[in-house]
Amino acid sequence: MFLVVLGIAGFLIAYHYFKDLFSPFGVFFAIWFIPLGVSQFRLSTQQLPFDTLTWVVTVASAASFILGTVCVGFIYPRSRFSLANSIVSEQMNFSRLRFATTVLLGFSLAGYAYEAYLAGGVPLLADEEELIHSYATFAQSYIHYLTTSTIAVCLLAYTHFIVNKRKHLLWVCSMLVVSLLVLFSLLSRNQLLLVVIGIAAIHNYLNPRKLTPKAIGKNIVLVPDLAAYSLLSPASLPGLDDKLSLNG
Repeated sequence: MFLVVLGIAGFLIAYHYFKDLFSPFGVFFAIWFIPLGVSQFRLSTQQLPFDTLTWVVTVASAASFILGTVCVGFIYPRSRFSLANSIVSEQMNFSRLRFATTVLLGFSLAGYAYEAYLAGGVPLLADEEELIHSYATFAQSYIHYLTTSTIAVCLLAYTHFIVNKRKHLLWVCSMLVVSLLVLFSLLSRNQLLLVVIGIAAIHNYLNPRKLTPKAIGKNIVLVPDLAAYSLLSPASLPGLDDKLSLNG
């Protein structure tokens, strides 16, 4: 419970100081300590306790990030990125961005097709008997990085949408729809949440109007996403917890 409180407190302190929901310092506290604290509740029967080496690496990694952030903050005072005061839109080659993003999606779909072939289908369409096999098979070493790079496709497409004054909407929509369908078919709830958070961060930094807790609270788009979070996992199905044993 201490780690959960530490993560929340670190995020709130960073927000109070930087007035930025996506401050790397605050986001690190939330992402690093809150899941770490939740993991110690032992909610899964398959979860193993951390050994001493794991705790040393965990604490040392957090300490090195915090120390580095503080040092950089003193050496290079941080100012909020603003598209209006930058030359990003003037220097970015949008035709190359579209080409590179499309090629990346092509590699992602190739990895997706290969993993689907090995699994005999995708987790979303698998029946209960084949679900665990299908879900676990979509984790082929190195290949799975290609499959989940659809996350990057989503973020690059949305960056193009914001910076390029909402041009080439058909291309942007195609990239987003195909990438999200891939992630949804894999029951990849963490990856979908990463897309939502990434798009929110891009919108925050590349738009004149800054996101605030009040504005996010009024955004009903996040409600069904968060409500569906617990459903997009094989472990959420009755009786499967004792059968499910995946890395991480």
